[in-house]
Amino acid sequence: MADCSTHQTAGQSGTPLLQLDNVSVNYGKFRALTDVSYKIYPGQIVALLGGNASGKSTSMKTISGTTTVTAGEIFWKGELITREPTPARMARGIGVVPEGRRMFASLTVLENLQLGAWAGSKGSATSDDIAEMLDLFPPLKNLVNRPSGVLSGGEQQMVAFARALIRHPELVIMDEPSMGLAPALVKRVFEIIEEIKSRKIAVFIVEQNARAALRVADYAYVLAAGQVVLEGTPDVVATAPMMTEAYLGKRS
Repeated sequence: MADCSTHQTAGQSGTPLLQLDNVSVNYGKFRALTDVSYKIYPGQIVALLGGNASGKSTSMKTISGTTTVTAGEIFWKGELITREPTPARMARGIGVVPEGRRMFASLTVLENLQLGAWAGSKGSATSDDIAEMLDLFPPLKNLVNRPSGVLSGGEQQMVAFARALIRHPELVIMDEPSMGLAPALVKRVFEIIEEIKSRKIAVFIVEQNARAALRVADYAYVLAAGQVVLEGTPDVVATAPMMTEAYLGKRS
């Protein structure tokens, strides 16, 4: 396992924006996470990699507060939030791009964005907030009054990004943002992630496309059977034998 001191030089020193400290999560008798520790610093992209049933989605649920921590603690800017409910965590400045996008299908794009703002720290979206999101995602300008359920997968993913960002979060957590998208749209998703970072917003991304995630990440963790088995900078992780054999494949 890489030395965690590398993490600060890859991102920022000082107090992490978000920290999971030896967190375990049980579902009945099944242990989904065992003593996992993550640190995310302001403005940093951190990737969480691993195979199916490795604990990636449970990690996201643990951060957002939709599952209960069995052991360990969660901190936001050094303040304990382990038992804090999901709305309170979102109000602190955490945005979520959920797996499968989870549109409110019968609502328009505009109404989805307004709901996103309502769930955040500001409580409502101003016309400037809406305009900012439409400038960031120009294809949505002609779709604002269209029900989100009729949009393509790529268009829905843009709505999901905008819905999370309209809250002006300090951290966005993303669960498999490229899943089910065509290669050209996958490329655009990771361009958007880099644009988000340029706005000084931290990103914690769960992604099966390990190679693409490592291209944009400042730091990465690898999970297997609910435990962190590898961590480090993208170069360290990408060249580790277990990654090249299990996740990245061998280049021809």
